[in-house]
Amino acid sequence: MTSTWAASPDRAAHRWAHWTLGVVAASAAVVYVIAAADPNLHNYYTPAVVSMSESWHNFLYGAYDTSGWAGVDKIPGSLWPQAVSVALFGAHAWSVLLPEVVATVATVVMLYLAAARWRGRVAGLVAALVYATMPLAAALAKSNVPEVWFALALAIAAYLMVRAAQSGSFWWLLGTGLAVSAAFQVKMLEAWMVYPAIALAYLIAAPRSLGTRVWHTVVAGLISIAASLWWIALVTLTPAASRPWVGGTTDNSPWSMVFGYNGFGRVTGSQGSFVASFAGDAGLSRLVGPQVSVDVAWLLPLATIAVVLGVTLSIARVRDQRREPAARAASLSQLGGYVFFGVWLVVVAGVMAFSAGIHTFYLLAFAPAIAALVGGLVQEGWDVLGSWTARITASLLVVGQAAWTGWLVARADTHSWLIVAVPAIALVAIVLLLLGWRAGLVLATLGIVLAPATWAIGSISVGNAINPSASSEQAMGGPAMRGPDGAAGGPPAAMQGAPAMPGAADGGPPGGAPTGGPMDGSSTAAGFDDASAQALRDWLMAHSPGTEYLVAADSTTAGQLALVEAPGVLTLGGGFNGSDPTPTAEQLSTLVTSGELRYIVVGRTGGGGPNGGAADTTAVAAARTAWISENCSVVNDGPTTTGTLYDCAPAD
Repeated sequence: MTSTWAASPDRAAHRWAHWTLGVVAASAAVVYVIAAADPNLHNYYTPAVVSMSESWHNFLYGAYDTSGWAGVDKIPGSLWPQAVSVALFGAHAWSVLLPEVVATVATVVMLYLAAARWRGRVAGLVAALVYATMPLAAALAKSNVPEVWFALALAIAAYLMVRAAQSGSFWWLLGTGLAVSAAFQVKMLEAWMVYPAIALAYLIAAPRSLGTRVWHTVVAGLISIAASLWWIALVTLTPAASRPWVGGTTDNSPWSMVFGYNGFGRVTGSQGSFVASFAGDAGLSRLVGPQVSVDVAWLLPLATIAVVLGVTLSIARVRDQRREPAARAASLSQLGGYVFFGVWLVVVAGVMAFSAGIHTFYLLAFAPAIAALVGGLVQEGWDVLGSWTARITASLLVVGQAAWTGWLVARADTHSWLIVAVPAIALVAIVLLLLGWRAGLVLATLGIVLAPATWAIGSISVGNAINPSASSEQAMGGPAMRGPDGAAGGPPAAMQGAPAMPGAADGGPPGGAPTGGPMDGSSTAAGFDDASAQALRDWLMAHSPGTEYLVAADSTTAGQLALVEAPGVLTLGGGFNGSDPTPTAEQLSTLVTSGELRYIVVGRTGGGGPNGGAADTTAVAAARTAWISENCSVVNDGPTTTGTLYDCAPAD
């Protein structure tokens, strides 16, 4: 089946659409590149990226430290492009963020392709524009959290899904499932939340018999699930001694990391998972609350209306075209798209709303669906604006959106000029709409993206490495995060500085994040030239000839050493909380006795995270600290470090 886009004979309009898309994508790229010049590099993921660039072993398993002892607490899919970039161009802030900028611009283009094939060029251009002006997308383009790659994978899945629903092809549907499998390598179980949308859309819209649609859906789904699990299977089958410890776990299992720590544990807030309550209390109000509204909520009500209106109109068209097979198939395809994007939005929004706690940037997971749905809604008006019903409906929607925008702007208490500008644009757009002029839709579209575009551009000067956001309030640090024991606590070990480093009370960043090193947890990253880390690296390399491991260090120091590409660094208590139960005191003893390790750096908690962790993890950290105290001596003439430097060489 040919799509509305592909079937159009209007070559001039085709070229015009592509030129317009180019302007939108290029403009977005300029904003993202300018923003990335003042980067928000994540304190935990960035050292891992540099470590992963050092060897194929570290790359494949997602090592946090350069020795490959400790792994990150995620499947490292989003870190692979960054590690490739660092391997090619060297360890710089810009080389880490280059893939993120490319991925975000690519998402804009993919959304155009998906929405244009589904509903038409206007829908594609509006979808691209909405996503390009999404404040959260702009804020994340200057950060290296996983969400930008997740959004790209889902946008690719959306394009393939539209092709599958239009053609009834098993291979397009399988491609959709494999795109979800790729998304799984980035955000794990979160990727599977789009399965209901895919299944329902294909079963409703694909031009095949019911039996064929069912077996296509089942087989493609099973293959997608199997493909999703390849990294978990690889780590499971690799002997524990031949790979890093699986971050965030007490049992060194990728299954518990994916399905427990990063999966159901995040939703329920169960013990063992890290829960960040940046987005407000659980409930539907979270989705439009002050913590997230300027990031992603501008067009959420309009997208919801688009689902209801689009499904209603599509069903009516299908009924009216029962005697016209080609037209009916096209209307079914449109219905399938509304179902796909609508169920995607509802399922993901529901999980995000009622999870125990989330980062605000998690909500980028439904941003592509919002963009496509708004695009579809504008296309509906574009196609039937000659009708008085359509003109009045469009005018009412413009009024409602202007009121919603004004309320959000007033609540944000900034950019107050928008409270005048948006209604003024809306008024002119309504006059044009009532006259039946499509220019009214163009103006209305520009009006609805004006406020989010303002915040997207403003994200250039907003910084938060741990909870990237376009909101200046979120940049101040947000509410406390909860560790695996459910108690409130400070930032994890990878975000902590040494006791001598200034905290918020001393003019430094909130939470005591290091200010002299390459990572600043409250705002931006200064680079990878931390003088103290380089001095420690050089001293250790001069004093540790022949050892397998250059040093064993707390997670903060291990991360700082990774950024200056110190080889053979072993992390004490890895994971985002800095409390993984590895290495044990017995392992340290064996490494020292065998001559594989001599020096150890211990921070304020002896290698464990400040949040403590589960009881058995605390016991491991305590035993490790006791062994170091009993068997190692403090190096008084060594370089200044973020902790205490010990020499553990056995006495002659």
